[in-house]
Amino acid sequence: MTAGSVRGTLRNDIRADTHRTGRQTPHTRPEKMINALQSGASALNALERQQELIAGNLANVQTGGFRRAILSFQEQTAADGSIRPGTEVAAESIDFSQGRLEPTGRKLDLAVEGNGFLAFEGDGVTLYSRNGVLQRTTQGQLINADGFPLLGNGGPVTVPPDLAESEIAIGADGS
Repeated sequence: MTAGSVRGTLRNDIRADTHRTGRQTPHTRPEKMINALQSGASALNALERQQELIAGNLANVQTGGFRRAILSFQEQTAADGSIRPGTEVAAESIDFSQGRLEPTGRKLDLAVEGNGFLAFEGDGVTLYSRNGVLQRTTQGQLINADGFPLLGNGGPVTVPPDLAESEIAIGADGS
């Protein structure tokens, strides 16, 4: 059987089925196949985004204060609100649940237990982080790895520059 005769046979089958029922059956409708392909393609796109997110989470697993990102999915919707075949990313969120606390032995490494963030002053805005790896400048100001000063109730937190790091004590309440 040649390719031309196969195409002719398929056309004849569709015509015969259409003639008998007055309409094409779902397995012979080209729109159904297109919808199935679009549905599969959208699922692959969503899963590709999820793999990228997982790779980013794994790459940062050893980064202090890093919070993993999570995706949620939904059925695709058209502009008019109708449901289209396929899957799309509904939302990307950050998991702020408590991570594992590990002692580092450094007096200037802080951990936030429970809800809350450390506040830093950066480029004229307040930045929030759970990464408590701090350094002390020669002026005694506590800064993060990006050089942003840690903020307290009255502004940037400073300790006397001549105070030895071993003498610094930070209370559980941050004082």
